[in-house]
Amino acid sequence: MGFRFHASNQDSSFYERGKCIISEMDGILDQYELFFKTGKIDPELLEIKSSIPSYATLKSFNEKKFIKLNNTSNNSALFSALFSDQSPLSFISSKIEHKTFFKHIKEGVKISDFDEYQIKQISILIEKNLIKLSNDLIEFTNFQEINILYELWKSGTYCLYYKDELTLNIVENLCERGYCEYSNKLFSDLEASYLSYILDDKKYGNGLRIRNKFSHGKYSYKSEEEHQKNYLELLQIVVFYVIRINDELEFYKSKLANI
Repeated sequence: MGFRFHASNQDSSFYERGKCIISEMDGILDQYELFFKTGKIDPELLEIKSSIPSYATLKSFNEKKFIKLNNTSNNSALFSALFSDQSPLSFISSKIEHKTFFKHIKEGVKISDFDEYQIKQISILIEKNLIKLSNDLIEFTNFQEINILYELWKSGTYCLYYKDELTLNIVENLCERGYCEYSNKLFSDLEASYLSYILDDKKYGNGLRIRNKFSHGKYSYKSEEEHQKNYLELLQIVVFYVIRINDELEFYKSKLANI
C-alpha cells in the first residue's frame, strides 16, 4: 500500500474540514513512521497502531540530513564576533555606517581600521582559521564555509539534501572542527518548534494550538472566518509534511539503487 490521504469535502464547513484534516495529518506521520521502521505501509499494522508519532522525534533515512550550530560558549563567542551587529567588531570609528564584521569583510576592510582592543578578538578568529590577512586586508579563509555558518546563524538550520559534493565536504570539515553537528530527524529542531507552536501546547504556552482547537471540539463557537484561517494554516503544514517526506522517499530510493 502506498501513502494515502483523504481530502476533506469542499462542501463542508471549515470547522468540519479542520477536524477532518487533523486526523489525516496524524495519518501521514503514522504512515511515514511505519514505512521508516518496516520499509512498507502495512494496512493491518497501521490499523492497530495506537500512538501518534511525535514530529519532533521522527527519524530521517539520512543520518546527515541537517546541520545545526554547536553552540558551546567558545563557539558562540566566535559566531557572535562574526555575525552579530552588537559585536565590538561591528563598530569601526572611521566608518559612519554600522554593520556586522561579516559584512565589513565582504565589502572590504583592513586590520588597520580597527582599534587595539578589537585586534585581539580578530587575532582569535585568525587563530581559528576562519579569517586571514592578505597584507593589511582581512579576508575569509574559506567564504563558502563562513557563508554556511552565517546561514546557520540566521536561520538555525541547514538542510543538506540536494547539496553538491563540495558543500558536503565543507560541512563535514565544520563538524569535525566542532562548529556544527549533524541531525538525523525528519524535521529540524526549528521546524519541530514551529509545528509545536502552530499545532499544540507541548512547547509553548502561548502557541496557536490549532490542532487542539479542532480535535477537542471546544472551539465550535468560533466564526467561520477564524475556522477558515486555521484550516488554511493546517493545509500549509500538510504541504510541508509532503515536501519533507517526499525528500525522504527520494533519498530512500537512491539508496536502494546504489545497493
